[in-house]
Amino acid sequence: MILEGEPNAHAAGISMNRKNNNNNDKKIFRASEEASREVLEEKQPVPSYEEAAPAVAEPAGEAEPKPAEGPAEETASFLDNVDPVSAGMVEALITDGLRYRLKAAGRWLACMFLIMTAGLAAVAFLMRPVPVNTMEGSDPVINDIKTEDDYYGGEKKFSSQALQDAHAANSDVVGWLTLDGCEIDDRVMQSTDNNFYLRRNEEGRYSVWGCYFMDFINIHSGSTLYDRVTIIYGHSSGNSSNGNKFSKIKRYRDESFAKEHPVITLSLLYREMKWQVFACSDIPITINYIDPDPSEKAFKETISYLLSHSYVDFGVDVKDDDKILILSTCTSDELVRYVLAARLIND
Repeated sequence: MILEGEPNAHAAGISMNRKNNNNNDKKIFRASEEASREVLEEKQPVPSYEEAAPAVAEPAGEAEPKPAEGPAEETASFLDNVDPVSAGMVEALITDGLRYRLKAAGRWLACMFLIMTAGLAAVAFLMRPVPVNTMEGSDPVINDIKTEDDYYGGEKKFSSQALQDAHAANSDVVGWLTLDGCEIDDRVMQSTDNNFYLRRNEEGRYSVWGCYFMDFINIHSGSTLYDRVTIIYGHSSGNSSNGNKFSKIKRYRDESFAKEHPVITLSLLYREMKWQVFACSDIPITINYIDPDPSEKAFKETISYLLSHSYVDFGVDVKDDDKILILSTCTSDELVRYVLAARLIND
């Protein structure tokens, strides 16, 4: 029985034994560590400074460059390190991949060739010459169009010396317009749009009054107007009939004047053309009277409007196959135009 307060001899003995054992272990560990260090020093001596410094290579002749290993050598060296079965599978995969890529490239080239062939065929089709004579029973396209050769036997001759000189000075000159009693006897221009000559004169210089110009959409040769309706524009002074340019064509609103001046002359480069006036009317811009190639219905509706709203009854019959000349100018109303209309009479 152990009394309270007395030292525990058994515990003290155990504690002393543990201390002795620990001291012995530490001595054994230190001896082992010193022995290991001595062994390492004997096997790996520490080099001196001279031995540790890197040696400087002395210059020598150029060494032969070592050839770079290509994909084939890399593949061969790789295949040397694998078993024969795996090497065969790798070679098969590489060969199949190359074959697939070659086939894909061949298909791509074939597609490109077909596309280029189709494109060249389309270009050749679009650039083919249009036949002049159509097959019997088909609608005539251009076989009824007369050219300057029909009128002058192949020799081009200007309608007038004035027109020849004007065209030589500016190739945009396409005709000459004359209206007796309106003091109009001047060149007709045409550009690639309807804005260029709106505020330019015949020389191309700025002018608030512009000049007489044909709608850029109209197609013509030196002697033929190909469109059903030809439009010529010019400025005017409100509703005045005594201003500049097309102001004077408003004189046709007077019946006596209109009856005395029933014919307009519009000459192309190689042909003089006469036109018979059949209406002078105000027309709203909502009506598309400046369409050069209207449908049958639109053509009849426009002609009917012009005749029914004309200031003067000219007593002229307009046929469905007539070619029409429209002289168009502004009025004091921005939404209304004044139009002098005539039909070709010497075709």
